[in-house]
Amino acid sequence: MRRCEILMMLEREAWKYEEDKFKRKLANALENVKRSYRFGRFGYEIINKVSTTWKIQGRRPDITVFVLNQPFLIIECKIKPYSSISNYTINQAYTYALLAKNEGYSVDFVATTDLNYMRIFRVPENIEDYANWEAIERKQYNKAFRPELYWRARYGDLFIKGFSYSLDTPEAPKVLYEVVKKLIEENVLPNLRENQKDLIERKVRIGDVYWSEKEISEFINILTEFLFTTGKRRAKVRERAISMVKNKGLSSIVDLKFHIGKSKLRIEGEGGRKIRIGEKDWSEKEIAEFIASTIRFWLASKKKEGEFYYRRAVSILKSKERIVSRSIQHKDIQIPKSKDRKFRYFKKYEELIKKWMKTRGNH
Repeated sequence: MRRCEILMMLEREAWKYEEDKFKRKLANALENVKRSYRFGRFGYEIINKVSTTWKIQGRRPDITVFVLNQPFLIIECKIKPYSSISNYTINQAYTYALLAKNEGYSVDFVATTDLNYMRIFRVPENIEDYANWEAIERKQYNKAFRPELYWRARYGDLFIKGFSYSLDTPEAPKVLYEVVKKLIEENVLPNLRENQKDLIERKVRIGDVYWSEKEISEFINILTEFLFTTGKRRAKVRERAISMVKNKGLSSIVDLKFHIGKSKLRIEGEGGRKIRIGEKDWSEKEIAEFIASTIRFWLASKKKEGEFYYRRAVSILKSKERIVSRSIQHKDIQIPKSKDRKFRYFKKYEELIKKWMKTRGNH
């Protein structure tokens, strides 16, 4: 091998190293955008993932941003020998979008970037009409599509935005944040189907685990039922509660109690620090206190300790005019017997139970 060939090979390796380093920094910056911003009026983090390892038909884009479990933006990073504005680079990004479409995905945008400037392009709905499959199979990206696609992207209707940035400056995250925010809020949120709206509802954060408003409401229903049942019925309710906690990735009810005590529970997103459960708004403090009190009653080994936490949990329900969940039928309510040491019925709340049963015509 000639000396000039060795030098060229080393130079290509150096370019590749710098490109990989830049790709990781950009992916980390986008990951920070994912964590720091809640999109839309529900305040939910709808960027699922920023990936540098996702593959499509054996090929791996430099960076793929997933929104609502779909590849939304594919970014091709280039330093040398190709320019980020060349037809080779733009066609390469479009190739990944085309291959993804063949696999049933729908990529909205592609982007090309170098160290200082990024350009974003829309993916046309009929992208396959421009494809040169023979060149794509050979990875001859400069010939992968008809020239019209490049000209539409470079100078026509497919060009969305170009902007300068530098990952070495503190302004870079803010610039990326604003660009990604605008893309999602203009192109994703207005087009959400009805069956996707549950994916962007506001979230309750307990430790590192997010609960949807629906999940928290269901869990409070289960714990309410636990308070007012005993025996076999209570055992079944206990199993439902444990199953729900484990489905959220926690090991046990004790683990949930630990996280509530440590994190103090947070409602995240726009709209204040309350969420609607049933017909009433519950604050962070009320949700945390009710769950924690019920769990402590559950785990209590001494009568006085159990009595204290039982009273606290029921007082919160009383303040919300929510004595028990609507899903509980009167026939399922079993008052614990006095001989039941751990879950003894507390006489102080006898009238409360009778009042609830009376409202349902069972007094």
